[in-house]
Amino acid sequence: MKLAFGLVVAMLATGCSKNSDFEALIKANDALVTELKEKADKEGPEAVKKAFDAKKEDLKTRYGDLKTARGFQVSSENQAKLKESLGKGVIGICGLKLKVITDREKSAVYDGICKEYTAVFSK
Repeated sequence: MKLAFGLVVAMLATGCSKNSDFEALIKANDALVTELKEKADKEGPEAVKKAFDAKKEDLKTRYGDLKTARGFQVSSENQAKLKESLGKGVIGICGLKLKVITDREKSAVYDGICKEYTAVFSK
């Protein structure tokens, strides 16, 4: 009886885990930030906007699925990794406008991307 109960608890705990989903979001976010920074250096704000728009809905969906995760569903390590990834993302993406601060048009485009990026994770 105890063994059967233990197996059921183990199966439920494993089935409820969101760790792999958190890791996938972290990987997707880090890759996006890297891609946008590279595009900013090589192609400019229009290419960055286009690349961000192409992946924005995926980020929203991934994050939306994880917002309701409870503490027992995700490790504290993955929670910390996500917080770090999002912090670096904000710094990386919002920092793009500092590179073109003297060009109002480019700066405005990067500012818009920054606002959209932070809005994905603020709701």
